Amino acid sequence: MYSPNISNPYSSPYKIRLFNQHEELERMSDWLSLLAERLEISDNIVFRLDLLLAEVVTNIIDNAYSDDAEHFIELELDYSKTQVTLKIEDDGIPFNPLDKPEVEFADDLESVKIGGLGIHLIRQYSDECNYQRLDGKNCLEIVINHEV
Repeated sequence: MYSPNISNPYSSPYKIRLFNQHEELERMSDWLSLLAERLEISDNIVFRLDLLLAEVVTNIIDNAYSDDAEHFIELELDYSKTQVTLKIEDDGIPFNPLDKPEVEFADDLESVKIGGLGIHLIRQYSDECNYQRLDGKNCLEIVINHEV
């Protein structure tokens, strides 16, 4: 299991670098679980973070690269008393998920289109989401506010 240095739970941000391989999803989940336990992040927020991270990172691994080379995906979790901010950076092809239109749900099973629900999940499970392209990297920032 990945063991980030989090002896001081208020010294965020916490970072991890993943390879663009599906096997890294388990290491990512372990990292998040350990941080959540040590920082005492609520189960609701952990569920949202885990779902969003799995969706975004899987999509990066599957779609962001036009070659078979090794690439890195950088994750950063910033924890404060009011919110959790998750930053995801990759050097894949430029892609702003927030530019995609809202999902239109079909009225019947025959009309259902495959794909596109990941972006819907990002919008539904985050309190704020921002994208920018900086220095040749996609930079997605997801904010989840603590429950009051």
